[in-house]
Parts: sequence; C-alpha cells; structure tokens
Amino acid sequence: MNRDEWSAGTNSEIGFWKLWIETRGAQWPADYEYRVDPNAELQYEIAQHIEGLEGATPKVLDVGAGPMTIVGKRFRGVAINLTAVDALADQYDSLPFAPGLPLVRTLKCDSEALSETFGENVFDVVYARNTLDHGYDPVRAIREMLKVARPGGKVITAHLTNEAIAENWAGFHQWNFYVEDAKFMIANRTTTHVLADAIASLGTIVSLSPPGDAMVNCVIEKF
Repeated sequence: MNRDEWSAGTNSEIGFWKLWIETRGAQWPADYEYRVDPNAELQYEIAQHIEGLEGATPKVLDVGAGPMTIVGKRFRGVAINLTAVDALADQYDSLPFAPGLPLVRTLKCDSEALSETFGENVFDVVYARNTLDHGYDPVRAIREMLKVARPGGKVITAHLTNEAIAENWAGFHQWNFYVEDAKFMIANRTTTHVLADAIASLGTIVSLSPPGDAMVNCVIEKF
C-alpha cells in the first residue's frame, strides 16, 4: 500500500476524532479523562521500561498519537519529556478542543518517517497503540521506531488482533496484526511479514502476546 492509497481513509479518521472530542470520549469517557489529566501517571506498560533512569527525565515518543496522546504525563509524580506525532496532525489542529487542550500538541510526522524528523538514538521508549495497523507501511514504521530509540531502549506496540478483518477492511483498516507459532505477523490482503525477520538488524523481540489473545502486545529492545 502506498501513501496515496492510504490517505483515502483520512476523512473517516478525522470524523471519528471530532465526535470523540465533542462527546468527551464517546463510549470511552475514562480514556478521555486520562488523556486530559496533566497529573496522569505513566502507564505501567511504559513505566516498567524506564526504571533505572533515576536523575534523568525519561524521553518518550508516542507514535500515531491522534489529537491527544494517551501516554501519561508523569513518572512517579515528575513530568516526563513527552513527544507525540501523527501523520494527520495538521488536520487535528482544526478539531473542537476545549480551552487548554491538548496538553501535548501532536506534531506532524508519518510513522514511517520518524528518523527524518528526530534523527537516531533519541528516545528511551517509543510507543504505539492501536495505530500502526492504520498506516500505509507498519513494518517500516516499526523499523523507524527502532531507529529513533536509544540503544537499549524499548519499542512498545499494542494493537487489536486482526483489526482489518474485524472492520471489514474499511478506511484505514488495511493491515492485520496477529501472533502465529510465537511469531508477530503483519499482513494485508496480498503480503505477509514476520516482524522478527524484518527488524533483525535493529533489535530483538523480548515480549510478545500468546496466540489467540485479543491484543498483540509486543516489546522490542534496540541493539
């Protein structure tokens, strides 16, 4: 899939977020409240990977963050250095935010081009939740996430299993993530990738959901 084909789903994505903001989270009000809380503690799934950084401010990148990052803003009560990016950031700027929001403005950057914006070896944790399977090249995006992570840093991904099939291939839902034979698989209608093979020169998978889970949760350590 190329970027032009992918961009055909833009309107539905912007429409989803407009409704989400206007209704303060739609059917996910707790999600909305967490995103707008400046004192929200960093999720354990991220926080556990920045232990040992005492005396330093953790640098976290939220990839495909949408208009308001889901990442918590503090670690043990201290503000983190949080950056949020999304390919649709310019369109998000026109959404009907309440005064003072978003707490962290999302910057425009394709998930597939992170190193062009940030260089390499920058972030302690690079995070993506329910977003890479909406992109035009998720394997490239994960490789880019590894490039911008520091050596020894972690790339954390969390995505619903086989979301393209569940959504009947509508809009941005053109990729399926799933686990098969203990391997993280990424596939569209014509192509299937084994993620471990695609990232072999950059990092190694240190944690992966078992087959059959509703979510594909993965942690990759950068070499």
